[in-house]
Amino acid sequence: MLIRGIRFLLFAAASLAAGCFYLAAQTPGVPAAVAPGSVRVLVIVGGHKYEEEPFWESFRAMKSVTFTHADHGAEAAKMLNPESAGSYDAVVFYDVTNPCDDSYIAGLERLFEKGKGVVFLHHAISSCNNTSEYGYMVGGVGLFAKPPGSNITTAAFKKDNPYRVHVVDPNNPITAGMKDFDVIDETYTNFFVNSDVHVFLTADHPDASHQLAWTWKYKNSPVVYLELGHDHVVFDNPNYRRLVERSILWVSRKLTK
Repeated sequence: MLIRGIRFLLFAAASLAAGCFYLAAQTPGVPAAVAPGSVRVLVIVGGHKYEEEPFWESFRAMKSVTFTHADHGAEAAKMLNPESAGSYDAVVFYDVTNPCDDSYIAGLERLFEKGKGVVFLHHAISSCNNTSEYGYMVGGVGLFAKPPGSNITTAAFKKDNPYRVHVVDPNNPITAGMKDFDVIDETYTNFFVNSDVHVFLTADHPDASHQLAWTWKYKNSPVVYLELGHDHVVFDNPNYRRLVERSILWVSRKLTK
């Protein structure tokens, strides 16, 4: 893990120096229609303020999803292991958990070894900044506070930012049938993205990261990260709801021909 941590920090430093974080991998070969039946989802929230009712309303609007939630910290840690999370098809993270102790990371590792599908939303990229392994799980990491003794460039954010989302992979099952769309949302810049992820949404805006969403595989688990998702404006956007729902279906392996 130490070697991987060093490699990740070297990659991050090189990415910042180059000013470019995007190298696309191959498109995952997943077919594109929704299988019948409801997908059971565990949503992890907390550690960061959010507009609760609009957020949960966006999940209630998803016809193929049933969900429950757990708060970050001790409650979530009890759920995030193969035994407790075994009845769920996917786990969605919309929390900020810092710092993350070894037992929390170990529970996550076991979930990924079992192949549990995972979706990370918005500020979840900034969790567990005390361990580089979390960045491998997400496929990227947002450092909004400098680690002790570090001089790296931290990530930045801008609220209420209007921009256009570009669907750069219309053949991806998650974005099937979608076109570019406009949003007003909080954007991030200067976060690190693993060069092996497959980016399917981008933005061209000085106050937004170029990479907005990607698919990834960590251990045996399919992973999606969506940078969108700050408040009711984007929660109410039908494109956002579609992306979250289809991301859940994709990591749950419920998208079929």
